Amino acid sequence: MHTSKANHRETDMLLSPPTFLLRILMCAALYRTFTRIDAAAYPMQMQAQVTPQPEQLRPLLFKQSEYALQRATIMAWPTKHSLRGDDIAQTRTEIAAIARAIALHQHVLMFVHDDKHNINVDSLWARDTAPSFVVRGREAHELAGVQLNFNEWGHKTHTTRDARFAKAVNTELKIRPISTWLHMEGGALEVDGQGTFMGTLSSIVNPNRNKGASQADIEAEMSRLFGIRRFIWLPGTAGIDITDDHVDSLARFGPNNTIIVAGRNYFLSEKERADYVEGRRILDQAVNFHQQPYRIVEVPDADFDAFSRKFGEEDDTTLSYVNFALVNGAVLVPSFDDNEADGKAVAIFRSLFVDREIVQIPLQALAQEGGGIHCATQELPFV
Repeated sequence: MHTSKANHRETDMLLSPPTFLLRILMCAALYRTFTRIDAAAYPMQMQAQVTPQPEQLRPLLFKQSEYALQRATIMAWPTKHSLRGDDIAQTRTEIAAIARAIALHQHVLMFVHDDKHNINVDSLWARDTAPSFVVRGREAHELAGVQLNFNEWGHKTHTTRDARFAKAVNTELKIRPISTWLHMEGGALEVDGQGTFMGTLSSIVNPNRNKGASQADIEAEMSRLFGIRRFIWLPGTAGIDITDDHVDSLARFGPNNTIIVAGRNYFLSEKERADYVEGRRILDQAVNFHQQPYRIVEVPDADFDAFSRKFGEEDDTTLSYVNFALVNGAVLVPSFDDNEADGKAVAIFRSLFVDREIVQIPLQALAQEGGGIHCATQELPFV
């Protein structure tokens, strides 16, 4: 392991595909720690489960599936005041564990707040605050970063520097920025790589994000930004958590035309239960872009009551295994100290992702903050 105080601009070396590197910026001191991984032991594989669109049909901007080859994963080191809870040590321990697991498969870019270099970041939730990356161009492809105007999940928390993080990432990595009037978060955006989107009305078509905009307005802008041609809208439940029920803890596209759905066993209200049941009905009837029905695979959540007895009860606690993250050759799945549910989740994921390693990472603090592994990561596609 080598520690360097070299100049901050190491992006080109970091992103060159022949070398596997882990970059962790350790707090304000901005130490650089590089861990070299044997590329032969961990080959960079593309295990996309979707058929690429013909170039003549591809829109100018297009968001790939998370199953496509990735160049790196973006993460953010949390500041103490960005947490609603007070267990900063446990939170950082879990973030470090996620970073170490990813680094066995691909680069990790860990951003830490630093005024000197204009790295504006407070929260660990890189999925929501970092750019949402798209491919730009129909022939000569270029990576671009959509800046989604993060507004603290509809002005639910105190103002942080996170609204400027997407711009900072694009600037640091020299990626073309894409601007929009839309206010949303990456955790509200699920795509299959063939032009189909899945998300909740509660977290996007909501006046706390997009006041005055109709659903048609929002769909038109999302189509422009991400190349979406088909929308699967679930109701979600506004106000049920800080995100207004992001889709990435509720339902995700899986391999071989599956949708992986969280089997919820705890509801804070009858409205949440009714919205969940309606969402399941919509998914049961949904078809893909080729008019083929999806196979619905349910992964039951961990036991909320048992978790609360061990670690304390928080209304925003998320115990969904659906908040997994994909990296090259592996799937990172949370565990919640629930032997039965953890084991069942691993078995289901192994049956779905037969060509990928299933890696479980224990979560406590992140779950109590209302998030998971997917929430804490943002993939940088290989283009």
